[in-house]
Amino acid sequence: MRLKLVFEVSQKEFPKDYRRFFMSFIKQSLNEVDPEFFEKNYGVGKKVSKPFTFAIYFVRPKFEKETIQLEENRVTMNISFGSYEYGIRFYNGFVQQLQNKFSLNDHSYMSLKSITLNQEKKISEKIVRIKTLSPIIVRHHEQSDNKKDRYIKYSDEEFVEQLKITILSSVQKCGYLEAYEGEIKEKVNELGIKPLRMKSVPVYHFADRLGIYLEGNIGELLLEGDSKLIEQIYKIGIGSRRSQGFGMIEVV
Repeated sequence: MRLKLVFEVSQKEFPKDYRRFFMSFIKQSLNEVDPEFFEKNYGVGKKVSKPFTFAIYFVRPKFEKETIQLEENRVTMNISFGSYEYGIRFYNGFVQQLQNKFSLNDHSYMSLKSITLNQEKKISEKIVRIKTLSPIIVRHHEQSDNKKDRYIKYSDEEFVEQLKITILSSVQKCGYLEAYEGEIKEKVNELGIKPLRMKSVPVYHFADRLGIYLEGNIGELLLEGDSKLIEQIYKIGIGSRRSQGFGMIEVV
């Protein structure tokens, strides 16, 4: 299930750390219509792998030190869910937010103006070329005492290996391929991942809390393997921090 949400912004600027505001909007929307489901996914102390991803689109933005200057006061969020049943819960929440003001700071806000159901592609091929709609984040959990995450570029030797580890974890936790039972690890190991026209970009995301810029990867990849696995990746996104606005892809 894929949705397109169009927002109007009161000022032609947006905070630089913009993804956190859309994360808050998503959580508020869900909590107001389905608090039990919200608690299951976002309750205090719960770390749940969520089967969705999203990407934000600004019209010709100009990035400054603390803000993003916009050419138009319109912002689009594309969001993809692993299943219709999961996505409809969020859709119901978004409908309740139509025309409501959502504060960005003391002097600006955004309001949701429209929701459109986008066509979802059916993947049956074993070789699929994809492009990123939001940066792919690949992180390696260090086993050292400080346990800091290390973020990996597409050009690093370990990029494909670490990306597969992330894919396996997200697909297993989201649980939409139960029919494979014990085969899912083999399917992921056999998945071919070839970076094509890629580049790495620094990503400003919760920089006050994380203390670093994340290493994002944008461009095109060639995936070769089981079509059901690729379709699931297409739906829930690829890489780490998917539900925070990363790893959304489109079929080329």
